[in-house]
Amino acid sequence: MEIAAYKLINLNDFDALGVPQAYYTKQFQDLSELSFMVCKWEDYGILINGEIIFPGTNGINPYALKKNVIWIDEGRNVWWGMLDVN
Repeated sequence: MEIAAYKLINLNDFDALGVPQAYYTKQFQDLSELSFMVCKWEDYGILINGEIIFPGTNGINPYALKKNVIWIDEGRNVWWGMLDVN
């Protein structure tokens, strides 16, 4: 399965804010405006398209739910892809 990947944020930038959660809006060239939230409790979580995903929890990276997949690369960049539900 091939998934178009979009970089959302680098976790170093999020950590530098010193807050438990932050909201972001990004515009991608081939997509409409995308809003998401990054949070950190025991691990990092991403709320996007109505799904909250915790990549890396229990060693699962990438982490996929019904519509979205999130993964964190070695440089701590958070990537998002939309799953084909057809």
